[in-house]
This record gives sequence, structure tokens and C-alpha cells, in this order.
Amino acid sequence: MTSAEREDMERLREQGDLPDVIDRSTDLYFRFLLGTPARMGLLRDLINSIFGALEYPLLRTVTLADTEREPEVRGAKYARLDLTATDDLGRSLHIEMQRDAYTHFEKRCLYYLCRNYTRRLNVREGYGKLTPVVSISLLGFELFGGDERGLWDFALINPATGRRLMKSDDLLLIYVELEKFARPLKALRQKLKKNPGYVMTPEERALVWGGYINNESDGLALMGESLAADSVFSEVSEVEQQFWSEPENRYYQLRELMTQLDIKAIQETRLAEATDRAMAKGMARGMAKGMAKGMAEGVAKGMAEGMAEGVAKGIAEERRRLAERLLASGMAAERVAELTGLPREELPCGADTDEHR
Repeated sequence: MTSAEREDMERLREQGDLPDVIDRSTDLYFRFLLGTPARMGLLRDLINSIFGALEYPLLRTVTLADTEREPEVRGAKYARLDLTATDDLGRSLHIEMQRDAYTHFEKRCLYYLCRNYTRRLNVREGYGKLTPVVSISLLGFELFGGDERGLWDFALINPATGRRLMKSDDLLLIYVELEKFARPLKALRQKLKKNPGYVMTPEERALVWGGYINNESDGLALMGESLAADSVFSEVSEVEQQFWSEPENRYYQLRELMTQLDIKAIQETRLAEATDRAMAKGMARGMAKGMAKGMAEGVAKGMAEGMAEGVAKGIAEERRRLAERLLASGMAAERVAELTGLPREELPCGADTDEHR
């Protein structure tokens, strides 16, 4: 931490603006919890719960690897992944936490998957040296609507016969939709209350992991109730206490939230500018085709009003979502209103100055 950052942190702490509530879905905590060699047992348990639920072979060992992927050619993109590891089967594992959806997300996943597959082949090596790559994406949003299942795996398979192209599944994509875990977590919590000695299935264990990472109330409750004696989840609780006891981590969590706020503000500006350009272009084309003045004015007005209303609603919704996150982190309501641009009375329900300090 630089001297300027420390000075800023102390100022925020004196003002009561450092977060009081941990956000377990941040990149900072995700890497702290699972990206340390001393805690490879936690990472292995998370991966095995997902593999077991999807009926893939379980891992015996996991070893961390470098997360920075340099481009092989000039102008290509760098690949930055949350966690990268290798397993005892010789596969390269790439695990990331993605909280927000954005355009072309699936293509991005394929880009990283293929780049990490081909980069492992050195000059003059044969294709037999290519090693399998597994990408695991923990999602804070629904990628596949209309389906209750939250665990998905995609491999190279013949649609007609179900035959796999390669036995080793050299390219494997796994998506975990954490938002879909709320209902089954509630049922699991009731099951464990009725039967404290119940041994969870891999899928149920994946539910607990997902609920914890996504700050789901029932997942967090399970960690403190029925699973308090579980060796893995009790270690998770200890790691969380260690992380949150450091004011520097609370400061960096706030910084991460503020960075997201800045990015969303830039995106909103670009969206508004693109909308203005599209409206101007559409109106110009209509006029060029000789539309009647009255019709042109009516269409232009309708388009302008409709698009402006849609953009305004989208921007307002994003600001409300950000406000909810900031309030949940413990930030004062007045500070949230200042950062998001929302009037104090329009903040999400439960926003109380004293409560969130």
C-alpha cells in the first residue's frame, strides 16, 4: 500500500466510510481465499464439488500456476485469469469469478479457452504435447434463462450419438450460475437441520460453496450452523476473519467497488452517445428518402422519446444496483447518494445513515 493510499484509507476510516460488511465475490477476496499455496485444500474441495456434481473424475492434487498470459503475436490481447492451476491428470484449470454479464461473454470464454490450449505447445513440438484445458466460470448472473439448473458443462460431442471427440475432453467449459442456488440452498438448510449427521452430495457441497461466494444468506447460515464442524468450511470461516480484520482489505474492497462505478459511468456515457448518433443517423436517412414532414417529425419524436426513456431506465437501474452493493458493504447512505447520483429518498429500502456506518 502506498503512502497516498494509506492516507486515503485513514481518512475514510475516520469518516466511517470503510465497508463494514465483506463482499465475498470480489476478485480480491476470491484470490485471497483460494489463490494461496497453503490453502490448496480449499481450492481442491471447491473444484471436486463441481466435478463430482457433473460426474467427472475427482482430483487428488492441485498446484497453482501463473495467471498472466502474454500474447504470442503483436497486437493480440493479454489473457488475465483469476486463478490458474494444474491437476494430477495433467490438465490446466482456469477458475474465474464473473459478477456482471456483458455482451459476447461466451465468445470471451472461448477465446481464453482456445488461447490457453494452444499456448502450451512450444515451437517444434508435436500436437501430442497439447494438454487438456478446463475453464470454470462462477457467475453472479443467469447465463441460461428458463432453466433451473445452475451447473453446466460443454465439451466437443457429436449431437446425434453423444460420442465425445476425445476421451480426455481437451476443451471443457463449465459454468456455475450462482444466482440459481438460492432455492436449493434453502431446502438443503432444512434437510441438515432435521438430520445433522447427513453427508452432503458433491452437488450439495457445490451449492454451499456457491452460496458462500455469492453472499447468499442461506449459504452463509449453513457455514455457521450445520457445517461449523466441517474441516473445509471451518477453515473458510477462519480465512474470512483473517482477511476482514485488516483495514487495508476493507479499503481495497471499497476501491474495487468504486472502480466498477467508474466503469459503469463510462459505459453509460458511451451508450448515450451511441444512442444520439443512431437517432441522428436514422432521422437523416428518413429525411433523405423524402418522408413527409409531419411523418418524419412524428417518427423522430417517437424514436427519441422511446429511446431516451429506455436509456434513462437502464441507467437508473444500474445506479440502484450499485447503491445496493455500496449500502450492503456498510457505506453511509449520504455517501452512497453522492457517489451514485441518486437522491437520498430514491436509495433502496433500508438505507439508513446510522445503520450503514
